[in-house]
Amino acid sequence: MYGGHIVDDWDRRLCNAYLQHVMNETLFDELELFPFIEGKNLSFKVPIACPFDRYLEHIETSLGSETPLAYGLHPNTEIGFRTTQCTQLFANLLELTPKEDDAAAGAEIKSPLEIAAEQIKFILEDMNLKQLIFNLDDVKTRIDIDNKTPYQNVFM
Repeated sequence: MYGGHIVDDWDRRLCNAYLQHVMNETLFDELELFPFIEGKNLSFKVPIACPFDRYLEHIETSLGSETPLAYGLHPNTEIGFRTTQCTQLFANLLELTPKEDDAAAGAEIKSPLEIAAEQIKFILEDMNLKQLIFNLDDVKTRIDIDNKTPYQNVFM
């Protein structure tokens, strides 16, 4: 789905499957939302109808961390995902470290904090963004208050 809209037949099939198998009367009977979970000592059931505070308590105390078993995948899939995630994290950290070529050439070595400060200064001062700010009073006068759309509401 794109932006909450059904755009093709595959989206329609997926939404219909959700509506038939999840969004039905059994949802109120503590339905088990994790498929293929039998015998794996894991559960994700819909809580019974209760006040809002009890829902918050259920979310904070009963819900565990996300697991590949919830999607019917093998537990080792998480190992591959976490390994890829760590590799990407360390690659990003290596990109932030000063390069030896710069030091050999006599260039000034900047810390990541200095680089970030320069970028912030560029965005806030050099791009002169204050001239690009909309005059909200002018915009408000052009919007029909009785027929305000969600897009206009978010913009304001």
